[in-house]
Amino acid sequence: MSISLISTAQSNNPYSDFGSDYIESVNKIVGDIQENGFLGNDEAGLQHYQSLCMVDVQINPSIADEVYNLSNTAGLNFVDYINSVSNVSQEAKDFTIQIVQNLDGLSLTEKVAYYADLVDQINGSSLVDEEKEMNLKLISIAVYAYQNNLPGGEQNASRNNNNACTIEGPEGSGSANVTTCVILAAGLGFYAGFQVCGGWCGVGGAIVFGVLTAIAVC
Repeated sequence: MSISLISTAQSNNPYSDFGSDYIESVNKIVGDIQENGFLGNDEAGLQHYQSLCMVDVQINPSIADEVYNLSNTAGLNFVDYINSVSNVSQEAKDFTIQIVQNLDGLSLTEKVAYYADLVDQINGSSLVDEEKEMNLKLISIAVYAYQNNLPGGEQNASRNNNNACTIEGPEGSGSANVTTCVILAAGLGFYAGFQVCGGWCGVGGAIVFGVLTAIAVC
């Protein structure tokens, strides 16, 4: 599947362009796999997929294995996993949990305003730079996911699948549409990669989990 993008900048987010580049990177890798088959998760195969990315990223076998194993964890709970990652501060984790809340009951305008407020909070927080960057990039993914032609998104609600995954957070739990699941997958991937080798690898983890999710639900 290919996701067409609407360019809508978040003026207070220094990584506002990241969401479109992330989705384009996932699209390119998924398209390559569909056309040429999976080249493998060794260094050569992963270097090929890394070369297709529109963002600065590190993808290596350790990251790929961590993400793949996580994606196959039975009964995976987003909040429990995020809180289990030891090299990220609790303040950063709390912001991430807020980013990946189920916002299905809000209009697009309300969702964008919700994320704009979170950006202001993160920019004014005491998070270290890597943690700020990770959460701001995740917000950029979330805003683009809701604004663009993603199944379950604002532009393509007729293709919505409200049972794509179950999300659990401080506001409760329940089934979520594909858009929410893609945001959740990016968050899990960021933390899986971050756990392996910090922020540089967090983006790689998000890409890998995004590809796995796109193949599974789109």
